[in-house]
Amino acid sequence: MTTITEQGGAKRRRWTTRAAALIASAAVALGGFALPTVAGAVEPTPTAASQTPATEDTAFDYYAGIAGLPSDHVFENITLERLEDILANGDGNYAILIGGTWDANVTKALPAIDKAAKANGVKKVYNFDPHLDNAGDTTLVDINDKTNKVEAFAKRFQETIGTYKLESLQSKDASKVVDLPTLFTYNRAASGDRVLSRIAGAAAVADEAQDAKVLSAIANKAATRTNGQFYVDYYLNHVAQGSASVFKAGEENNVNLVSVTYGELEKILKSEGNHYIFFGATWCGNTYATIRYVNQEARKYGVKHVYTFDTILDNKSGKDSPFHIRDNYSKNATGDHPLADLYTHLVNTYLPNLVTEDGVHGVIDSKGVGATRLQVPLLLHYNKDNKAQLAGTDQPAGPITDEVVDYHGTKYNVDTKPQPTALEYMLTWVGTTYDDAKIIPGGYAIRGDDLKPAKNYGRTVNNDRDAYIAQLDHFYSLIAARARVAEAKAVSLKGYGDAKVKAYNAAIAKAEATLANKNATIDATDGASADLAAAYQALTAQGGNNGGSNNGGTNNGGSNNGGSNNTGNNGGNTGSGNHNTGSNKGDGGNRVISAETKGGNDSLANTGSSITTAFGIALALLATASVSLIASRRLFARKA
Repeated sequence: MTTITEQGGAKRRRWTTRAAALIASAAVALGGFALPTVAGAVEPTPTAASQTPATEDTAFDYYAGIAGLPSDHVFENITLERLEDILANGDGNYAILIGGTWDANVTKALPAIDKAAKANGVKKVYNFDPHLDNAGDTTLVDINDKTNKVEAFAKRFQETIGTYKLESLQSKDASKVVDLPTLFTYNRAASGDRVLSRIAGAAAVADEAQDAKVLSAIANKAATRTNGQFYVDYYLNHVAQGSASVFKAGEENNVNLVSVTYGELEKILKSEGNHYIFFGATWCGNTYATIRYVNQEARKYGVKHVYTFDTILDNKSGKDSPFHIRDNYSKNATGDHPLADLYTHLVNTYLPNLVTEDGVHGVIDSKGVGATRLQVPLLLHYNKDNKAQLAGTDQPAGPITDEVVDYHGTKYNVDTKPQPTALEYMLTWVGTTYDDAKIIPGGYAIRGDDLKPAKNYGRTVNNDRDAYIAQLDHFYSLIAARARVAEAKAVSLKGYGDAKVKAYNAAIAKAEATLANKNATIDATDGASADLAAAYQALTAQGGNNGGSNNGGTNNGGSNNGGSNNTGNNGGNTGSGNHNTGSNKGDGGNRVISAETKGGNDSLANTGSSITTAFGIALALLATASVSLIASRRLFARKA
């Protein structure tokens, strides 16, 4: 089991509390060093101290590359659903910009707004683009156009203006809802018109002085509203009949889900690095049953960004609405599904190795082009540059490195080779609680489930919910272990003795063998990450470089006693950086680790200071915590 249970709860808490404390101590001791991801280090709502960075989770900025805009800008791109959440539920004052980055007038204005916001103590300006595909003149879904030939599109944004009392934003142009761009401040508690201040038009919004005047209305009093607040409040207020809320009150800071727009998702798919993407929706009952655990297990494995995309672009009108892109095109383009081209473009361009059970049915666009139809929910991991089938997965070669699907190969052949066939996990939740001790047997259903340990990567599971968690854990664990192997292989071995190098390489080879085994248990893949941490600790142990040296204690502070040579290291530690000449500049002179890891994430590497006693202690804490956690998971799995 991976969630809290009443049975044996006190013992489990003692195990995990001790291990989490060790991990936290290691994180503090390491400071700027990145720790290897250790699965199971935390409970479902882990503390920040126990989270670890993951090279397989690359941070992304929608506004990167805009001329004159600094990396610490105030902007956050939001969906229509999040805009309406702020308008309906946000307490306090908010700064909101309406307009898209496809518009040169907007990108020109962003640096000016950013400066004005910072000068007025406004930490966030929420940016909503009424082109829901974030495209310019070629947009297929402009809800700011009141003459749009799709009636639902023409009415949708006007409804927002009326519902949330934004009448003062109304454009004088009868064909438009608002003038673009528009910058305004808002407070839902204001009487009458809730708009506190506003400006509109390209020239005005690009003028820093005018921006400052608008934002001064909420100077040093601006509120923020996070994805965590959005998701927790949504599910607390939309509890399925007879069910528990997906998230609990107070969990706002424990949500690593990041809601993204269509254009934002496309930019992510174009970007460098590794990304977790979850196709899910608040309106979807199957997402209701899974989203808590997608988030929970992501946090356990140190994943800070799970980009969440809803294939219904207004996020609430239902799968039969024209906002739904994941269905066949309507010939007259005014019917139910005029946006199929957006879906086929997304899948055929960026997700060519997508595996779903509905591939043969697909989605047909306006040009007659088909694309594999994914089911919601679906969690996948993505790297645009990947061209290989990765060890330990059934995923065909391509940018999707893995998916959380139930692979069946040719056994249930509803698709054609070379794609293996799969059943998506279509789960429903009809229980009354998320508490393990009170879970209702049969209350959580997964189609095509299999509760045998062999199917669940060594986990003993008693219900369908825990079977799904096992699939998630395997997904996250395998990706994390693969990243740890890559980082370990990138470490420079220059200057270490033959015996140490041999032992270190043997640990890497063992981890690679575990990854290659499709039947490896979750404990095995988690253990591979822990073993690599221990191997690195052994490699860099102070005073152990064949014959002893002053490195064990006298060099830790950066002084080398007047510049004496460390002749005690002549047993294989004669690589560059070890011959001290008297000026060590605080690094002890023994910089034998100089690895660079992919994506700019320093992990298993000493990139800025020497291997000190504190660093060795930190790694020892990490290794001890890893062993404790794996042992505790095995113990309580047997008791579950």
